[in-house]
Amino acid sequence: MPDAENDRSSGHYEIDPVGMGLALVGSAALLLGVFLPRLEASTFSGIQENTLIQSGDGWWFVIAAIGIAGAVYRSWKTGRRSWNVVILGLISIGIAVYEGTSKDLTTLYPVGSDGVTDATVDGIKAQAAIGIYAVGLGGLLATIGGWRMRRDSEWVEDTPEAAAPTPSTAPVKPSGGVDLDRLTRLADLHQQGALTDEEFEAQKALLLET
Repeated sequence: MPDAENDRSSGHYEIDPVGMGLALVGSAALLLGVFLPRLEASTFSGIQENTLIQSGDGWWFVIAAIGIAGAVYRSWKTGRRSWNVVILGLISIGIAVYEGTSKDLTTLYPVGSDGVTDATVDGIKAQAAIGIYAVGLGGLLATIGGWRMRRDSEWVEDTPEAAAPTPSTAPVKPSGGVDLDRLTRLADLHQQGALTDEEFEAQKALLLET
């Protein structure tokens, strides 16, 4: 459903710069978080495929980050408010919470020498690491920024620009009304012999009378 306020045709919103800044920082945190460690467990010296991007779930955060940045740019460019930043931020928070609390996603199993996970032993419950916290924080910043972009943006009425005067191509005449350009041309023709003295005086008199 379109925002009724955005349907106004006589003005635009000055989008809150603080809100846009928070949303863009949140977008950057989402992109950074998918490359940071996802889980940590003291039982294991190392965890395979321990980033969100390696697990495959990180692509959602990449898409959300691009969507947030695009929504911020569109709002700034068009002067229209949108819920897109808030919605993408909230979804990112929800997925980050799921990534950090889901038993299936946070249970780790040892890997044998052949590189195959040994699911016959009890798994170890791992803790969320900096990657999940980073995407959660990114979603939170985007949500706050998107909310400010809606709440604190000011409506500005558009004022029609004054019509620029059409430049005149007619020669400028002095206050006395004499066309100096034409008078100069007559003098040139007279000097060149194209006009006799009588013709020059007659043309000059006629020009001075207009």
